[in-house]
Amino acid sequence: MSQKHRDHAGEIKPSAILAYPERVNILAAAGQREITPSEYAAEEDLTEGEANYHFKVLRNAGFLHVVREQAVGGATRRFYRARRNGYVSDEEFEEMDFKRRRKFSLRTILAMFRRAHKAARTGTLDRRVNSHLTWDAGHLDQQAFDEGMEVLMTAFDSLGALRDEAAVRLEESGEESIYTTWGLMGFESPPERQPPGGGLSSRFRNLTGRD
Repeated sequence: MSQKHRDHAGEIKPSAILAYPERVNILAAAGQREITPSEYAAEEDLTEGEANYHFKVLRNAGFLHVVREQAVGGATRRFYRARRNGYVSDEEFEEMDFKRRRKFSLRTILAMFRRAHKAARTGTLDRRVNSHLTWDAGHLDQQAFDEGMEVLMTAFDSLGALRDEAAVRLEESGEESIYTTWGLMGFESPPERQPPGGGLSSRFRNLTGRD
């Protein structure tokens, strides 16, 4: 690990820890359910030693925590959940070389769309009429691009705050929760033969196409 991946206290930064695509995938799994290294290894065709190593790094960094333990023979089976998400700041992302950035982003996209695809297959994506899917493309200058990314991050932070507020209300009311997924994207578009027009967009509340 190079020195630039460590802060002044000598701790490894999230950008270094999550530069390994497998760890992003582990966090996606542990964010959805309790999981053990052996279960993850079987699902992803890894050796148990490889899975244990990545789980240990994520736990030591505070990304995972043990929610319960189970005695199995003479050993202890530990079940993990995600304690924090895989958020990496702009500064930390900049510290990655381009190859690691691509791996990190590809694994994040895969985890997100694997979840969306499962929701589409099981019907939960379209169960509620105000489910939301939105994408658009247009030409921005650097100022608008930067401000747009700030808008997305503000929205993401606001959704996290809503989740925390809902947890308090659910505890008091006993109401059945709605297990919800949200995600945001903003990036420089790939080149196209004909650049997208400024007024064209694809906005859907669900897959029926109603706006």
